[in-house]
Amino acid sequence: HPNNKPIWMDISKNIDKNPDPSKRKNPDLELCEASKKPNGGWVEYYWAKLGSDKPHRKISFTINVPNTDYTLVSGIYDDNTSVEELNDSLN
Repeated sequence: HPNNKPIWMDISKNIDKNPDPSKRKNPDLELCEASKKPNGGWVEYYWAKLGSDKPHRKISFTINVPNTDYTLVSGIYDDNTSVEELNDSLN
């Protein structure tokens, strides 16, 4: 942050944009849990894509950075890749 003051937000209330309201979930909490696994983990959720007015399926990989307080997260919008297969490949 430009003024070196941390910005805090309550991620427990951050819900994805799944078109089916009964399947909405908190991707931030799932990403935090997946990052604790020894080899990290993949998470699937729906999020707004830049330039689009509807949510899209996004998959993100997350892992804790060794010997730091940081977690790395990187994601892509993808309609087909199996998150289960990606997670199985980490073992």
